[in-house]
Amino acid sequence: MRIAKDGHTIASIEDWHRYAPPKRNIHWAEGHSAFELARAWCGTGTAAMPDDLRALFDSRDNTRGLSVDLVTPEHRIVFDAHGGEPRNADLAFVGRTATTTVAVTIEAKADEPFGATVAQTMTDALERLITTPASHGVMRVADLVQAILPVRGKDQPKVGDLRYQLLTAVAGSLAYARENQADLAVLIIHQFVTSKTRDTKHAKNEQDYRAFVNRLTGVLPEAHDTTPRLGLFAVPGAPLFASGSRLLIGKIVTNCRPAPTTTPSH
Repeated sequence: MRIAKDGHTIASIEDWHRYAPPKRNIHWAEGHSAFELARAWCGTGTAAMPDDLRALFDSRDNTRGLSVDLVTPEHRIVFDAHGGEPRNADLAFVGRTATTTVAVTIEAKADEPFGATVAQTMTDALERLITTPASHGVMRVADLVQAILPVRGKDQPKVGDLRYQLLTAVAGSLAYARENQADLAVLIIHQFVTSKTRDTKHAKNEQDYRAFVNRLTGVLPEAHDTTPRLGLFAVPGAPLFASGSRLLIGKIVTNCRPAPTTTPSH
């Protein structure tokens, strides 16, 4: 397996920072998501899939034994024709099993939130429409909602309360799968618990993630269930994707905090 960006091979954390830095250099620090993602994939000086991610793939028949040749950090993915900012996947790669081609994108998180809600994003888009009539922001939000979310069931979260970044992450995964003619699109949330993160923020992100999965699948993930899982479902698809496009979504948590020290008793 090889990690590379724009033709440059990445075999160390230093290479990652040189060739695939995050948008803002302030995010490149030990304990933050960009740095910890690089450490998880090449912290030993050799490119390798993290063990917890491998275990997640091996938990399903259609991703077990996934073989990966090339991994790309900071990969930009266009998912619609409305212009604006494309999806920026923290990591993207295509893998293969004996029977399936799988396109994977990864969203790395320390304890930063999943951005604004859909309602907040739509409000901002409407404000832009007043000053810039050619803006496509409102249509972009509407297309994403139609393409990805099923009809709301009883007691499911309302679309406006969901986190917009999770919608664009799913769209990026589906577009990446389409671009690579893959059978399955996979979105992985990789959370890093570090000495610089706060548990209250992790808890809020978990709540937002569970609400999003509930709305997508109709199933509310078990609270406090730390078992990594990949859930398979089909999205409506239109107007952005093929009807019934298949998506796997899952989450892994890597605890990077040092083990607590104990004072010997006398």
